[in-house]
Amino acid sequence: MEYRKRVLELNASDDRGIQAIREKVKAFAQKIVTKLETKSLADFQIIILDEADLLTNDAQSALRRIIEDNSSQTRFCIICNYVSKIIDPIVSRCAKFRFNALSEESQIKHLNDIARQENMKINSAIINKIQKVSQGDLRKSINLLQTLSKINPSLLNEDLIDEICGIIPEDVIIQFITECNTRDTKKLKKAVDDFIESGHSIKALVNQLGYYINSDGCNLDEKKKFKLIYLLGDIEKDLIQGATPDISCLNLASKISDILTKK
Repeated sequence: MEYRKRVLELNASDDRGIQAIREKVKAFAQKIVTKLETKSLADFQIIILDEADLLTNDAQSALRRIIEDNSSQTRFCIICNYVSKIIDPIVSRCAKFRFNALSEESQIKHLNDIARQENMKINSAIINKIQKVSQGDLRKSINLLQTLSKINPSLLNEDLIDEICGIIPEDVIIQFITECNTRDTKKLKKAVDDFIESGHSIKALVNQLGYYINSDGCNLDEKKKFKLIYLLGDIEKDLIQGATPDISCLNLASKISDILTKK
């Protein structure tokens, strides 16, 4: 098909360095587009960069120059999960389109269709649990469904899915935040040590604390909830930038203590 010659698709999570941008993207972008007899095709070519937020800063800087030099003959489609990780010079040159997570109904229907086509013996409760833990991410839910297809259906239950996905039980979340409601540094240190020894991820703790704080089961006042959500954002940022998980957990516990015990 002629259109395939006009489109370059590149997964930036695999080719994330400056060399890939220079060798693949630049070479394709500089190709001269000739007019075709088929008038339905536009007189430009398209470069699709998936997961572009995983490109290094050097690669993004090189991409910016390529966009500037070849925009008359090449259009760029940049797909990312976190637009904040794309450098401003590229963001300012793009029209932004945001896509919401799939609705629960759509995701469950798609998972049921896959299960039926693959002759999987899986009940609706498990499908609903898969949808819940994937939080609207269809690819994540399909990958999880594929993993569960290797397990004996009689052994499948919601607790097993939590364990496979690294989901922290809600009682552990509640216990952690309850134990942080103190000024006693020894008790705070014990709460952190107990959580670390449980083997759960600090990233999962930060994520699930956010959901718990926003849930109806959390009876904190709105001011404290706001401060806690703001704190979780700071801790998550530190973890992304390479902070030590154990120290981040201790930092999280001490600041939760400050927020909860302050009158």
